[in-house]
Amino acid sequence: MMNKNINVDDLIPLSEASDICGLTSGHLNYLVRNNKLRGIKLGRNWFTTREALENYLKTNRKSGPKKKTT
Repeated sequence: MMNKNINVDDLIPLSEASDICGLTSGHLNYLVRNNKLRGIKLGRNWFTTREALENYLKTNRKSGPKKKTT
């Protein structure tokens, strides 16, 4: 979750963040809800910042399905 002192002018909706990074807004929503991407829910919509998005994109992420362990 984001710091409550965040400037509202820095917030961008996940739909805009999706246009910036190429991930779907649904996936960004998943990332925020699972504390992988910093964000905040205002009303019924989720928001993040460009800085939080850039920090997430810099992390070592693996794409694709996960291998099943037996």
